[in-house]
Amino acid sequence: MAEEGDVVVWEWFTDHGRWRPYQPNIVRGIEENYGRTLVLRLGDIDPSMTMYEIDFNTRQQMRLVTGTVRSIRRRTFPSTSAPGQGIDWQWQDDYNWCPYDVDISCIIEEAYQHPFGSIDLSKTVTCLPYELDLVAMTQQRSGSGFVRNIRRVCLPAPGYPRIAPAQCSPSESMESMEADSQDCGSPTLTRPSTLQTPSQQQSTQAAGTAPDDSNSSQGSDCSTSASSSLGRAAKKHAGKRAASRKSVAATSGVRATVAWTSPPDPNAGTSSGSGGIGTRSSLPRSVSVPTTIAGVSGGASERPSLSSGGVMSSSSTTSCLAAAAAASRMTRSQSTPNSIVARPAHAAGAKLSPVMTVPVKLHSTPIPIFTPPPISRGSIRPVEGIKPSKKKQKTSLIRVDSPDDVMKKYVTKVKKIPDEECPICYEKLADGSHYTEDTDDIVLKLSKCGHLFHRGCLHAMYSCGPKDGSIQCPTCKTIYGVKHGNQPPGRMDYHIIPPSLQGFPECSTIRIIYDIPPGTQGAEHPNPGKRYSARGFPRHCYLPDNEIGRKILKLLIIAWERRLLFTIGTSATTSESSTVVWNEIHHKTEFGSNVTGHGFPDPNYFDNVLSELASQGVTEDCLKD
Repeated sequence: MAEEGDVVVWEWFTDHGRWRPYQPNIVRGIEENYGRTLVLRLGDIDPSMTMYEIDFNTRQQMRLVTGTVRSIRRRTFPSTSAPGQGIDWQWQDDYNWCPYDVDISCIIEEAYQHPFGSIDLSKTVTCLPYELDLVAMTQQRSGSGFVRNIRRVCLPAPGYPRIAPAQCSPSESMESMEADSQDCGSPTLTRPSTLQTPSQQQSTQAAGTAPDDSNSSQGSDCSTSASSSLGRAAKKHAGKRAASRKSVAATSGVRATVAWTSPPDPNAGTSSGSGGIGTRSSLPRSVSVPTTIAGVSGGASERPSLSSGGVMSSSSTTSCLAAAAAASRMTRSQSTPNSIVARPAHAAGAKLSPVMTVPVKLHSTPIPIFTPPPISRGSIRPVEGIKPSKKKQKTSLIRVDSPDDVMKKYVTKVKKIPDEECPICYEKLADGSHYTEDTDDIVLKLSKCGHLFHRGCLHAMYSCGPKDGSIQCPTCKTIYGVKHGNQPPGRMDYHIIPPSLQGFPECSTIRIIYDIPPGTQGAEHPNPGKRYSARGFPRHCYLPDNEIGRKILKLLIIAWERRLLFTIGTSATTSESSTVVWNEIHHKTEFGSNVTGHGFPDPNYFDNVLSELASQGVTEDCLKD
């Protein structure tokens, strides 16, 4: 249960199965918009997050450029915890300071506040193989003994947002939603002040007790008066709510009535319905909410629009708002969003106006499964027909003395120059290239595809590449020679594991492990002499152990040996420069799901990856050599 002074932290789910918190300023912006809108562009909070938006309804973050979707969640922490005190614990990698998870920071901060001096994370709930020395500020990995520096930093003020005294806990009450109304600016949908069955309502009315309509008589200040009245009634009827909570587990397919108030209608007459109900203008409006306790997935969701013409619900409506509230509490305790969809109202009786019904669908946010279940070493076996990789990849490249030695193998000189533009410099072929001072630059024709270029343009294009003795036509992508890339040195391993992938229950799984350490860029890289990082390694990828899977594995081994699978550039996920990134040959990194699009089943993956390999010059013809 969240209490006054607790802090709110929003987190996103990484590719490696970890929850990472947003920066405090972004969390404050998310929390301010939480419950007010369904979709939020993070660029409105921080310009550096322009490419991201979050959907509160599905609890997901989407990268607008790539369409990558990640799960998000909202959590509260006590004011005495690390985030509550504005403390962040970080560890140092080869280049930067990286934050620990919030849960780990809380454990470390608790040990730091006591005179322990050190903490073994392997003996905590995290089970991480690290021992931290809180005096020397170091982290040592168990087994290898590798030591890294750690530090304790204060987050920029004001830190994470705190729960205000008047703010209701999401786990204790339904979230408020703003709705447009013709006669009341922005009414607030809140919990009703009483919980009564239809028989109790009739007996109360028969005794001459009218509903509490003091709030509806306040005119324009409808939202404020309704909230205060409901707050006073909440204490009075706490016992009834407690009894309703106990019976909610056995309640299924019920309907709940959510009351809200509005200004009186001066044109409304007096209703003569049975039960002695007074003027219609003084009655609170209601929203009849059929609630399903079990989670229901699927279906589009949209924000409900509350009509201004609705009045009291039908007497046949079961007064089980406690069921709806309890279902909301259960889902929020599990970080599960609920979607509310409005549908047209039905008639509530001959003398009652239609009632807006709002079905509440509760569904869990899918979480990707990146790793297989635990596997013993004895169950791992080599791939049939493929020798296991044992040596680290060499860093040497095929070097050629000059571009002329390469060009003479694949081009011919053009004697009659046509009136066309060079596809590289976009100048007339007869005018010479911008990349040379020779005004009499000759025109060359590629032997396979027949495209024409300035000799100076082809020389400049080759010099900007890996200089491996091959060239690729910039117009049609035809490759001349054997193409090599600038992939940093590393190791590629592959073997068979028993668990099956989704969609391939009849076969085992090929697991590929890429491991590339950080290092220094060479002459073939964008910034020679500058250090590059390698995030997320070792990376695990998966293929089915069948004929097509083994064929793709053989082609991936060839692409690895030609240094085509990775390159050094800017990460599309983190925007970090000078880091190891994928080189346009997609892999499946989700083992047991396809939430992020990087798993199975995917009926088009095999055709797509074969096409991507072919664009790099790796085809089935390479398997015959």
